[in-house]
Amino acid sequence: MATRSLDSFVELLLQLQPRGALWDWLSQQSPDALRYQRYLAYAEEFRRVDCRREDLLVEALPSTTQEKLEDWEQFLALPGTGTVAERQQAIVAKLFSAGNQSATFYAELGQLLGHNITVIKFRPRLHGDLHGEHYRSIEWRWAWVVTTDQSGVDLEFEQLIRDLAPAHVVLAFDYN
Repeated sequence: MATRSLDSFVELLLQLQPRGALWDWLSQQSPDALRYQRYLAYAEEFRRVDCRREDLLVEALPSTTQEKLEDWEQFLALPGTGTVAERQQAIVAKLFSAGNQSATFYAELGQLLGHNITVIKFRPRLHGDLHGEHYRSIEWRWAWVVTTDQSGVDLEFEQLIRDLAPAHVVLAFDYN
């Protein structure tokens, strides 16, 4: 979007001035230079507002916002740590994730946030079950272990997963 020049705003203001005998008489009372300076001052403000209008289009999207980053984070209850790009990613992830109970959903969410994760769900072993599954006692049926290939703890990522996980699930995180 091209920004209008100051002269174009002055021209718009001149076109908006009233017409008639009284205005012609007032125009003769004040020199044109003074009237032009007044319109130029108005035009500078209109141009500033017009430029901010373009900025508003950028700031309205969470993936491109910078000035309103803190407001988005406060609205979504995000901690606001990391680089600007990481914070924008966290906002987008929280806005567009509706939550789900499948392990695939959390693996895709991890990919969106730059983590390669797997979710291990446990269940009690029943007669006829195959070997190689993740079995534990019945107390473990509501436990999930989220494993990631990232070295080092990422508390912001953990909090996001905890916020989106079903309420009955107990989460544990395993960083390799």
